[in-house]
Amino acid sequence: WNESCTLWQEGSRYEIAVDTTNYPYPLAEMRGSWSVADAPDGRTQVAMDFRYRPRPGLRGAVMAALMQAAFPAVLRRILRGWERVLVTRTQP
Repeated sequence: WNESCTLWQEGSRYEIAVDTTNYPYPLAEMRGSWSVADAPDGRTQVAMDFRYRPRPGLRGAVMAALMQAAFPAVLRRILRGWERVLVTRTQP
């Protein structure tokens, strides 16, 4: 499938839109955004947000339910992986 960058703010935020024409999942629309900001405690806060609209019908409804259930854990795992890489890169 194809993704297009719809917003690029260097060093702070970007967004994508997925062309779901040939998407392997029953979604009519899928968008994602990632942002990075300084947190009050001096650390960095990374946020991810995904918006989607399932295709009509049972497959779309099941996919939406699975995404609601699975996405929080999947995104936490992705962020933990990024954190490991970044910590490794900053250590001497």
